[in-house]
Amino acid sequence: IAAIMFGLAFSTIHAVDAIENPPPDEPAMHYNVTGFQFGWKYNYTGEGGIGWQNISEWTVPSNTVVIMNITSQDVWHNFAFPNFRIRVDAIPGEVNHLWFKATDIGDERNVCVQICGTGHATMKAALHVVSPADYAKFVHDSSMESYAKLAKKNSVNATFDGAVFNVPALAKSGPAALSIANNGTSAATFYIDAPGNAIHVQPGQTGFLFVPAGAGHKLVSSTGASQAVS
Repeated sequence: IAAIMFGLAFSTIHAVDAIENPPPDEPAMHYNVTGFQFGWKYNYTGEGGIGWQNISEWTVPSNTVVIMNITSQDVWHNFAFPNFRIRVDAIPGEVNHLWFKATDIGDERNVCVQICGTGHATMKAALHVVSPADYAKFVHDSSMESYAKLAKKNSVNATFDGAVFNVPALAKSGPAALSIANNGTSAATFYIDAPGNAIHVQPGQTGFLFVPAGAGHKLVSSTGASQAVS
C-alpha cells in the first residue's frame, strides 16, 4: 500500500479547527459521505449534473483539497483515517466536516472507530488516490454509466442547430437523461437551469445533461437560446 501524505499541519491546540476548516484559498472537491450499519456511502456529482453513489470504495484526485460532509443514516458512527490520526463524528441529523489533501498516488482506508453494532469491525472503505487525469477518466466513465442506466428509465433526445433547440416532451415525469446533439457549426455550452454543471459540446458531437424531477426546468445554451424541458 502506497503511503499517502495528508496536508494537515496543526498544533494540538488548533487541531479541531484545522481538521474541520480547509484552506480558504484552494479549490476543493466536495463529497457527501453517509455512514450506515455497516459501511460508508459516497455521493458523486458528475458530468452534466448526473449523480451516483459508491459504497465502501471511493476515488479522489491527488494534490487536491478534498472536503467531506459527513453524516449517518442510523446510529452514531465516527469516520476515521487511523493511519493519519484524523477523524470526525458521523451523527444522524447532523453534518460534520473533514478535509485532507493527498499528495501521493496510492490506496488508503477509512474506518468507523465508534462501536456501532455487531458489524462494527467490518465498517471500512477503500480510498483510491489517482492522478487528476485518471480522476477525470473515472468521472467521465462513471457519468456515462449513470446516464446509460437512467436513459433506460427516462430519456429525451434534443438537438441544437446553433440558434434554436428542438426538445421533445419527456415520456414520463421524474429524473431524465437528456442527450443534446450540437448540429451547429460552432462549439457550444449547455446546461439545465444553472451553469454549475454545464457541458461543452463540439460541432457534430453529443453531450448529456441530467434533468431533475419536477416541472419548470430549462435547457440553456451559451448563445442565449433556451427552451423548457417538461
